[in-house]
Amino acid sequence: MTDYREAALKAWATRLAEMEEEDYQALVLKRLDREEKASSAYFRSVIVNDCGGVKDEDYESIPVWARRRNGTTLDDLIEVATRHGYYCETANDVYQVLQEVSP
Repeated sequence: MTDYREAALKAWATRLAEMEEEDYQALVLKRLDREEKASSAYFRSVIVNDCGGVKDEDYESIPVWARRRNGTTLDDLIEVATRHGYYCETANDVYQVLQEVSP
């Protein structure tokens, strides 16, 4: 490990040791929120870029960012959603996930 990395780790350890419990919880929640947003953005890019978006006439209010003329049906996206950490068994589950990850 390089000197600057060791110094940075030591500075963080000192900062965390001196931090109040409320400040620490706020820091953790902020980090979790940032990771959740990044995960949602990645899933949206998978739906649009890798799967070609969504086209399913059974669902009228699919988010605009996901709709594509030659897209995939929600039934076909069940496996994709499950593979990315969103447990889905039906097209309705995938539809709910799309609503949740919408910006």
